[in-house]
Amino acid sequence: MGKYEDISKKAAETFNKHDLDAYAKLYAEDAVAYDPMYPEPLRGRAAIRKDAATFLRGFPDIRFEIVSTIEKDDRAFCASSASCRNPRRSPLARSAK
Repeated sequence: MGKYEDISKKAAETFNKHDLDAYAKLYAEDAVAYDPMYPEPLRGRAAIRKDAATFLRGFPDIRFEIVSTIEKDDRAFCASSASCRNPRRSPLARSAK
């Protein structure tokens, strides 16, 4: 198992347990996280933790699974899947009505 694969699996595990402190500690204090769904990257461990907390409030039963990782030198790609039992019952869906 490569370094990135190990960290990715730990991230999914801590996120699924809602252990946001452990999840955030997997990132460097000055980490920059890019997400194609966001107009700007998340900057810093605190921003990454806050984003995860917001996500879990909206989808409290979501579960992430790491499907595969590809590593080369200092770059990596991670494919993951997410599932939740009933996204229509999430607080976000209820507030949109």
